[in-house]
Amino acid sequence: VYTIIQYGFLVVLWGLVIFGVGWRAAMVIWAPMAYLIFMIPLPDFLYQKLSAELQLLSSQFGVAFLRSVGVTVFLEGNVIDLGVFKLQVAEACNGLRYLFPLMSFGFLCAYLFDGKLWQKWFLFLSSIPITVFMNSFRIGVTGVPGVGKSTFLESYGNTLLKSDEDAKVAVLAVDPSSEISKGSILGDKTRMMELGKHDRAFIRPSASGGNLGGIAKKTREVMLLCEAAGFNYIFIETVGVGQSETLVSKLVDCFLFLAMPGTGDELQGLKKGIMEMADIIAVNKSEPPNTPSGERSALSIRSALQLFSNKEFDWHPPVLLTSGLTGFGFDELEVALDRYQRHSQAKGWYEKKRKDQQAYWFENSVREGVLELLQKDADWQKRYDKLSKAVAQGELNPFQASAELIKLLKGKV
Repeated sequence: VYTIIQYGFLVVLWGLVIFGVGWRAAMVIWAPMAYLIFMIPLPDFLYQKLSAELQLLSSQFGVAFLRSVGVTVFLEGNVIDLGVFKLQVAEACNGLRYLFPLMSFGFLCAYLFDGKLWQKWFLFLSSIPITVFMNSFRIGVTGVPGVGKSTFLESYGNTLLKSDEDAKVAVLAVDPSSEISKGSILGDKTRMMELGKHDRAFIRPSASGGNLGGIAKKTREVMLLCEAAGFNYIFIETVGVGQSETLVSKLVDCFLFLAMPGTGDELQGLKKGIMEMADIIAVNKSEPPNTPSGERSALSIRSALQLFSNKEFDWHPPVLLTSGLTGFGFDELEVALDRYQRHSQAKGWYEKKRKDQQAYWFENSVREGVLELLQKDADWQKRYDKLSKAVAQGELNPFQASAELIKLLKGKV
């Protein structure tokens, strides 16, 4: 039903644009209007059917391969019976959930590509097969400045690459931008020199550009490109500003919060903010001889988290001791991440979380697109600048000015 409502909203929006600017003017902006189609998630019934068919196909392929090498095996549905134990093919081709986002990239590339029509179609359709091979795990990493996020990511990224020959690690690091000069040092990559040299690793620092929430404006698009390139571990390192840094939870599967021993982070468990969003909490810099201090902080955080229920899907965040400098506690962290992923998939909220994120970014894209469309209207922009000046000079308060601007918008649509 929600998907039908979203498509209905697009039809109404297109109708308002055509009615407001005329058919000819609407054809000039057909590309951004058509682009909104890809912001809606794949309909659930279609996803479930395709996934089920691909699970059966994967099961049949696996059985055929085992029989070709002389292994006695039986197949019942998507369950492969080897006699001693059984294997169940589940969540085949998880990349289907990225079908529309990747098609949106293909659409943009085809639209901007200066070539023949068949080349544009080929470029657009080539994005579809990529989704079959996508199966990444997105992990958001945040914490107060100085907690050691970059050092932690380099050390843990190298550990993943050594322990798994098929692992490909991408780190999207966001640095704060200056409010005065608007510049950014982008220094996170300098603390990941060893990881950056690895041929199966990719590090992309970017400036926050003044965006709130701890991430940059185009972090989501870069993340999807990394998934299309085959990276199966994607870490998003946030700015690290504190309690309001929760927007990253709209991007990732698992939210990892790094705390430090003896810094009062246990008190944050009492606040309805970033600690409430965390799926796993790691007290970093807890290597010996700091382990006793780390254990005391972990105990305080666990006690604070018990004062409120911060998850509705039967999951309580584990609090671990780690060290990005020595690799202390990485085995326990890997177990916790694997347990979280399996638990969320079994409960069904791994998939639900991805769908909710798709819906959120659809609404966000619509808001940005409508504002961009309005800013191209000379009369509306002129009135906006006039009201903005009046607010700055104290002639109007912000609420009066916004109400007047909304009235003007109602008159246009």
